[in-house]
Amino acid sequence: MQRAGLSDGRAVAAALGFLHRVGLVPLVVRGAGRRLGEALAAAGVEERWIDGVPVVPPMAAEAMRRVYQAENLALCDALAAE
Repeated sequence: MQRAGLSDGRAVAAALGFLHRVGLVPLVVRGAGRRLGEALAAAGVEERWIDGVPVVPPMAAEAMRRVYQAENLALCDALAAE
């Protein structure tokens, strides 16, 4: 499956809306890759990944929470508009 960024949020929402209308219930796991890297760099935290999972010190948890929350809210907004 191709990864979609926030700029593709409407397309993702439309696809999920279609799946729902035809009786399918998709499970969406939304990442924050590039935006997470930018937030960690801004916080002065070195970005490390192990097997696709970000490994960061506890001090970065708040920055990560804000990024993931923003990504999830953007997707929820796009779904609500669908």
